[in-house]
Amino acid sequence: MPARHVLTDKQIANAKPAQGKNRYTLWDAVVPSLGLRVTEKGAKSFIVQRRMNGRQAMLTLGQYPALALIDARERAQDLLKDVTRGVDPRQNRPAPVTASGQRKDSFEGAVETYIKREVEKHRRPSTQLGIIRPLRKLITRWGTLPVSQIGPKEIIDLLDEIVDSGAPVSANRTYSVLRRFFRWCVERHLIANNPAAVVRKPSKEESRSRNLSDEELREVWLATGRMDWPFGPFIRMAMLTGQRRNEIAGMTRAELDEKTLQWVIPGARTKNGKEHIVPLAAPVLVILADAPRFGRDDEAEEDQRARPVFTTNGKTGVSGFSNAKERVDLEIMIARKHLAKVAGKDPERVKPLPAWTMHDLRRSCATGMGRLGILPHVIETVLNHSSGFRSGIAGVYQRHPYLAERRQALEAWAHHLANLPDQTGTPPNVVPLHKARRA
Repeated sequence: MPARHVLTDKQIANAKPAQGKNRYTLWDAVVPSLGLRVTEKGAKSFIVQRRMNGRQAMLTLGQYPALALIDARERAQDLLKDVTRGVDPRQNRPAPVTASGQRKDSFEGAVETYIKREVEKHRRPSTQLGIIRPLRKLITRWGTLPVSQIGPKEIIDLLDEIVDSGAPVSANRTYSVLRRFFRWCVERHLIANNPAAVVRKPSKEESRSRNLSDEELREVWLATGRMDWPFGPFIRMAMLTGQRRNEIAGMTRAELDEKTLQWVIPGARTKNGKEHIVPLAAPVLVILADAPRFGRDDEAEEDQRARPVFTTNGKTGVSGFSNAKERVDLEIMIARKHLAKVAGKDPERVKPLPAWTMHDLRRSCATGMGRLGILPHVIETVLNHSSGFRSGIAGVYQRHPYLAERRQALEAWAHHLANLPDQTGTPPNVVPLHKARRA
């Protein structure tokens, strides 16, 4: 007969991990058959061990401290009453809980486990947010609901709501995230079938082909010049380098090589997982030189270099790209009305800049370089594309970095942007559009 003790919270908290691979159990003297199982890693779970139908059986009640001692005793007593009445509690055992106290089979419990075990371990940091954000957003809708009770109808209703709100692309992204999540739930035996597998993609997406003309690029360039830190310089950085917005937002000073005048993006932050080198043209160097520095004066150089460049608090990179883009559109509209008024036209009949996105600046950079005569394979290298000439067998054997060609391309593109003329042929850096604010 194993030794029994009156378990206390202090005794449980002080229980040391098992030695080697031999787990051990502390048995409770208050409730017979209740014990605390301790593993070699220090994990602690309440169990009930009792002979049922002629065989010794063990049931796990939950993890400590998510399941408190007093609750474990109460739950164990209920199970033992069922056994006394001839009911096998294994047919209706309580659902195990996570360390945060959530049932593991609930949507919230499954999501948090999925994020911890799958997303954070096997997904690149650059893609994690796009998976985590929509899932945690849905916790307010399905949080306590067992994942087995979320069927195709619930998913369709959700996607329809997102589409009806005017966000069909967001609905598609949510659909893709849910398909992967529920497939993982099947693999973990939380559910038998993937409910999203029988749901059709909510919206048809067409490949975007929006390229801003030189005149439109000039307007965006001038508008960003009237915007404060960090978004004015941030958008100009996107225009000048053609890099992805999340890669720019995550830029740290440690990634900037002052000797070679290069920005080295580590593979952990790129879409294709490969390190990428971006030569820095003169206008980019000016933006970086003017960037404010955060932190204490006595802060270690290593800590200072680890801080993001485009930030408002010195800790995290910028976000809120939609609001920044709206600000650009507003500045362009103000300038257009001002120019219309100067020309004797009705400012109220001025139309805004046709719809565009931040990613269109990247496409416009590639297209603009092509117009300047830069070779396609150099453009793809500048953008860190894995398609085109860098795909297939050519991508395996072609390892030339084209660093000199990249620098020439980016310097030519920066010179082109900074010298785009307006309607009167005046370079943008001397156009008195500050007057537009009073229009």
